[in-house]
Amino acid sequence: MDGALVKDTAEQTALRLMRSMRKDGCSTRDIATVLAAEGYPTKRGGRWTSPVVARILARQAS
Repeated sequence: MDGALVKDTAEQTALRLMRSMRKDGCSTRDIATVLAAEGYPTKRGGRWTSPVVARILARQAS
């Protein structure tokens, strides 16, 4: 790879789900629970938690 960013389909799907659920009024805890239950991988292989979801959503908003 030459250092270019490559779209990750699962990651993009998870981001869309996070934004959609947040727009519908879901808490970051609820979003983390759904992502984990549906098997979405985290970027670093960790667990989905409320603070992780909150950081991602904050980063996407800026």
